[in-house]
Amino acid sequence: MKINPRKAGFTIIEVVLAMFVLLIGMTTIIGLLSFGAATARTAQLRAASANSVAAVMADLEENLFPLVLVDGFEVAGEPYVYHRTPGFGDTDWTDVITILRQGGFQGSIDIEGWHDPVYRGPLEMTGQVHALEYLKQCRGGPFVENPTVGPK
Repeated sequence: MKINPRKAGFTIIEVVLAMFVLLIGMTTIIGLLSFGAATARTAQLRAASANSVAAVMADLEENLFPLVLVDGFEVAGEPYVYHRTPGFGDTDWTDVITILRQGGFQGSIDIEGWHDPVYRGPLEMTGQVHALEYLKQCRGGPFVENPTVGPK
């Protein structure tokens, strides 16, 4: 059988169409690969973050809120921090107020007495009044307005 040389092979339109289909397929595959790599990196970062959070939580549980064994049960041990009303704790509020003023702070300091393990319940108002007087002394005493110099 004789083959007509004009009918052998592919036409230029068929080749261009095949190249276009191949280009679309390769673009899709490359896009999926880059998306998969980005997803894998995100998963890796999330896993690392979760491990870091777990390590910090374990450290806090061990050091900040230690558990002790009492009668076979784990209970909270000695607390790391005691919430005390200003004037009854270890904080030097004169230094705190100085640092706040140096930083430009002009807001208020709120006194929440119900955190204090001693001055709560019926003694809460006593603790808050003492804290208010203590904080006034730490800021430098009662507010005294600067004298104004006017024209004579």
